[in-house]
Amino acid sequence: GGSGIVILRYPTSSSSVIKTTGSLVYTESTDGSDTVIQFTEGSGNVSFASAGIAVGEMIFNSTTEKVEYWDGFQWNMIKYEADPGPDILIVAGGGGATDLAGPGGGGAGGLLEGTLAAYPSAGTQFSIQVGKGGNPSTGTAYSGTNTSGDNSFVGSYIALGGGKSAGACRISIFASFPTIGASGGSGGAGGGFGGNNSQSTGGSSSQADVSPLIGYGNPGGNGGNPGGNTYVGAGGGGAGGAGGDAVGSNTPSIAGIGKISTIINPSIATSNSVGQVVGTDVYFAGGGAGGGAPNVGSNGGYGGGGSYSNDGTPNTGGGAGGGANASLPTSRGGSGVIILKYPLNKTITVSGVSGLTHTIDTSTGQNISIFKNNSNTTTGTATITF
Repeated sequence: GGSGIVILRYPTSSSSVIKTTGSLVYTESTDGSDTVIQFTEGSGNVSFASAGIAVGEMIFNSTTEKVEYWDGFQWNMIKYEADPGPDILIVAGGGGATDLAGPGGGGAGGLLEGTLAAYPSAGTQFSIQVGKGGNPSTGTAYSGTNTSGDNSFVGSYIALGGGKSAGACRISIFASFPTIGASGGSGGAGGGFGGNNSQSTGGSSSQADVSPLIGYGNPGGNGGNPGGNTYVGAGGGGAGGAGGDAVGSNTPSIAGIGKISTIINPSIATSNSVGQVVGTDVYFAGGGAGGGAPNVGSNGGYGGGGSYSNDGTPNTGGGAGGGANASLPTSRGGSGVIILKYPLNKTITVSGVSGLTHTIDTSTGQNISIFKNNSNTTTGTATITF
């Protein structure tokens, strides 16, 4: 039989240009005021484009009230994508260490990290706070006056202060009234006293996600009961791991490790005295070391956690290190920090500043705003406007 044919006819005045795909074979001719296309073999797709319109040309469509562009075949609406939001790291203050028997390490400040779904519109304001570290115990021995760290926040994105640490007995070394490590961003650790077989448990982490930011926090370890007249404290919880339980009078407890953040590099961290640089990584929010007697050299968790009888490092959110039994004053938690990363063509203005410092680093080709407290003993506040 004879082969088939497909014929298309349209007004030449339409200025249309035929475009084909596949293996179509055709001839084009004119018949009066019409153009005639005859397809004689092959297969494929056929489309018509207007002649004289450059690819990429744009118009305003008064019907849809949208800007459209020409792709060579048809008009398409432009899809507007919102600028990506800033990267944010929020770290709260670490918990302070107790003066009770067998003092545990303070819990690290809670940590929130992530990227906002869209860049805030011009004029958007946020109240911010950078939390100080928790207070040490002072005054009378066995008073347990240490406190948890203060919260840090950017608007409603709140990182919770690290829990204060606990000990095994109160008022007297002969009284068996163990306390419990406080909950917080990461939980404060418990302690133990073998003289009366008392021990205390670590606090839990109450840090949750605040969408779209992810929350990080872990519980403190439990105090030990080693027997004999000894005191053994556990490690405070960290943003990257739980504090270790106290295991014996001559064995250091393991403080909870902090979390690695890539919002800044080690060079920026070092030059601005924020976070703890370990090799090529920058850690925040490490748990405090467990205390007790004898001093067995416990170390704080990476991320500014205080070692035995030492403060948490400022601008890290590290928990305080537990010290010797009833040694006053005890150690203080490390203050927190807030870091924002956003494009160079965007700006943030800061107003109403109280107790904190704002610096901007542009060495990576982006703006990196760092907010830290002027002192480890005070909480800083301000208002930022995008």
